[in-house]
Amino acid sequence: MDIDLIPNVKDLLPHRDPFLFVDRMVEAEPSSYLKAKVKIRPDSDFFRGHFPGNPVTPGVIILEAMTQTMVLLSIISSTSSKRYQYYFVGADNFRIKGRVEPGDVINLHARELQHKGQFVRGLVDASVSSEIVATAELTFVRNPEVQNERSFDQRGN
Repeated sequence: MDIDLIPNVKDLLPHRDPFLFVDRMVEAEPSSYLKAKVKIRPDSDFFRGHFPGNPVTPGVIILEAMTQTMVLLSIISSTSSKRYQYYFVGADNFRIKGRVEPGDVINLHARELQHKGQFVRGLVDASVSSEIVATAELTFVRNPEVQNERSFDQRGN
């Protein structure tokens, strides 16, 4: 996919700060692969407790970045005009293989294995400076997007 045609992450994912863990897509071939990046901000709140004096990005944050990258690949690969909501349902063979520290840039690489019905399954790896820091095989369920009919007023907010 031509780099000039790659959409903005925020145009595709419903996530927003502080839970958006993909900054940009850098290369893609729909139905095949997607490469993305995220810079781990040194001021991220999770570093206050993980671990004071020796900050390390939690594995679940790396997994979430990998998950969002896989969802982006599925979205750009879809030939349907429907919008879908994606729900993470599992990670097989998730392995942390290295440290991610404040200021590191994680390079994310998703490869789609299966896209069958509502299920999406693929491999994702994360690397820092060309060293693999995490790998996983991820599974999602995608459902047609439905707007929540309850307004804020009905919930008392």
